[in-house]
Parts: sequence; structure tokens; C-alpha cells
Amino acid sequence: MITIEKAITTQAKEISEVIKESVLFEHKKVYPEDKIQNVLGMYTPEKIEGYINEGNYYIAVEDNKISGCVYVGKESEMDSLYVLPEYMRKGIGGMLAQKAEEHIKGLGHDHVWIWASLLAIDFYKSRGYIQESDITDKDGNTWYLGMRKKF
Repeated sequence: MITIEKAITTQAKEISEVIKESVLFEHKKVYPEDKIQNVLGMYTPEKIEGYINEGNYYIAVEDNKISGCVYVGKESEMDSLYVLPEYMRKGIGGMLAQKAEEHIKGLGHDHVWIWASLLAIDFYKSRGYIQESDITDKDGNTWYLGMRKKF
């Protein structure tokens, strides 16, 4: 059985590994190596400890193994939703997104915001998110979409 729990700092290394495996598995399909390394640099165990301390980090756990994670930042932003490759397309991402959305709604916000990777656009659209902006480089390549879901 999969449970969604609040992460603690002693889990930062395992969370970092989940993110690394997910990024290396999925992102190589559409992102160049420099973008992948940039993302991985944001999720070292030390940085994740800081994220846990400053916000709300939730993890999906099954048989004492972390299979996914999501960060709820300040205000109404959800960030860093990642799932281990062997657990993808089993509903864990949806469970994590639901927990983040409930948390944000519980704070009194009327929407949730995320910078979605190009690989996650359909996932968020299926959850009712609408594209509102994007991050495009100087060469015109779009790398992330700003998406919002109203409650």
C-alpha cells in the first residue's frame, strides 16, 4: 500500500536519488545534457534538506521505500513532482499532486501553480491545469510551461 507522508530531513538523500533516477530516465527524451545537469544541481541532498525545512515536502512510500516526491513551496506553488521510473503510470504522481493541491487549498489559496516540464504537460492538463506562460531561451526553445489550476 502506498502512503503519502510529510518528508523529514533524514530522508533528503533518498529523495535526491528518486529525483535523480526520474530525471535521468525521463528528461533525456527531450532535454539536452546541460538542462538535465542544471535540474540535478537543484536537488542535492543538502538543498533538499533546506527545502524540507522551509516548506512542505511530501513523499510517496511503499514498503519503506520512497517512490515519489512533491514540494509545496510558499504561497500556491507546487514544485518538483518526481516518481521513480518503475512506479510511473501507477497513480503515484496523481496522489502526490492531490496532496499538494489539498495543502495549498487548505491554506486558503484559490489556485495552484507549477512550472511543468515538457514531459508532464499532458499529466497536468488531465488534472485541470491550463497553460499561462512559458520559459523560452534566447534561441526560441521552450523548456517549461507555467500552468495553473483554479479550485
